[in-house]
Amino acid sequence: MECPGAESMVRYLRGNGDDPRGLEAHVRDCPACAMELLLAREALVGLPVARAAFRPPTARKSASRVSWIPWAAAAGILATALLFAVKSTEKTVSRETPVARPADPPRVSPPETPKPLPAPEPKGEVVRERPPPAPVPVPEPKPKPEAPVVVVPPPKPETPKAHEPKPEPKSPAPTVVERLPVARVTHAVGGAAGRVLLAGDTFTTAKAEFVALEWHGFGTLYCREGSRLEIGLEGLLTLHEGEVLGRLEPKKKLPPVKTASAEIELDGDLFDLHVSKAGAEVSVPGGHASASGVTITGPATMFLRPGKAPEVKVLEAGFAGWIPDKLASKRTSAWLEAEAFAAIQGFKPMEYEVSSGDRAAVQVEDRAVLGHKLSLPFKGRHAVWLRVRQYPAKAVAIAVQANGQAVPELKIEGAEGKGIWRWVGPIIVNSDRLDLVIAAASRFPLKEAARDKSFPVVVDCAFITSDLKFVPADRLPEDRRAFDLTLEPPGR
Repeated sequence: MECPGAESMVRYLRGNGDDPRGLEAHVRDCPACAMELLLAREALVGLPVARAAFRPPTARKSASRVSWIPWAAAAGILATALLFAVKSTEKTVSRETPVARPADPPRVSPPETPKPLPAPEPKGEVVRERPPPAPVPVPEPKPKPEAPVVVVPPPKPETPKAHEPKPEPKSPAPTVVERLPVARVTHAVGGAAGRVLLAGDTFTTAKAEFVALEWHGFGTLYCREGSRLEIGLEGLLTLHEGEVLGRLEPKKKLPPVKTASAEIELDGDLFDLHVSKAGAEVSVPGGHASASGVTITGPATMFLRPGKAPEVKVLEAGFAGWIPDKLASKRTSAWLEAEAFAAIQGFKPMEYEVSSGDRAAVQVEDRAVLGHKLSLPFKGRHAVWLRVRQYPAKAVAIAVQANGQAVPELKIEGAEGKGIWRWVGPIIVNSDRLDLVIAAASRFPLKEAARDKSFPVVVDCAFITSDLKFVPADRLPEDRRAFDLTLEPPGR
């Protein structure tokens, strides 16, 4: 069978074909006719024929049987292409980031009505009038959504969340000594004042240079020429060489002071430390000092030699004499209790009313002597005062020697209406040592059998001061330091 034409296929699809079985057998063997029959079927089923409604009546009756078939096939192909384009657009839109659509979609004007095609010229063959095909609904193209304009805000600084732990700040690597101010040069002789010392600094004084350091929170350090020391935190002090005199504030406790010979523990408010190649030497007018298992009680000096046991001696005289008068004015005072005298002969320390420390040295023999040697911190003029007992009925006589020189005899006349104690003096000495001897010249020592007839010499205490104008009061002060050294800048 030859390939049927388009008219035969349309008649077959409409049910009025001449040889339907032959056509079906031919289509099974001919792929080209099978494709053409399929396209004709899709065009007739999906696109009802509506063009006849737009043709003039004369043209419908005289139209050729095959005039509308090419147009129907073209319309089917166009519809398929439009459907495929719409599906592709929907997939593309779905892949993009969803964008909020407006509440009312934009209106799209309906497509213009296509103009009627001119009817082909009749070829003389008359066909039966068929019902016009139904109009093909053309899907309205969906408006392609415009790409949204995305405004990217500037990045905000991240703030730590409340529940998240804050990262700990990185601390710098620990250092051996924190660099904090620990001292300042307040006065200087042969140098300049105002320098600030940081913790761990090594401070050195040149030849003929003497300085006073304000030791923050601890007191004052006086540095001799040719000294080299190091000051740290919490009162750490290392003396490499030279000499330093330290004046601490009340109730300040230092850690052990380091030297090349030993570490020295100090318990007192005044100390003098001297370091040389031979060893170390520490002097304490009062308080205590300990090193290498040995403890001294001031006034005393301890010598420390490498490889040898510590040696204890009497406090070195003039241990503060190296401080220039331009750097600090020096004043000293010392209280010497009666029972603290080194030599006691013919006197007996015993309790006595209204005495210093409630005890006094009482003459119990005809020949009675008190003796004591005292080292003074610097060489100069000092005044010595004695506090003795006064008897209204009898006079007593006292012989005094100072540094080997006899002082005119002190005679205490009895006087009514005066107190039982009185000060005698001053006895002036010009030295950095004091060798004091007190002898009782009275002939009426204390006798147990004859107390009512006894008028002994009673010595309460001795007071030494560098202030020659000072006169002790009748009443003893409550704060009686055994030894006191005051260093003040000149002019104050």
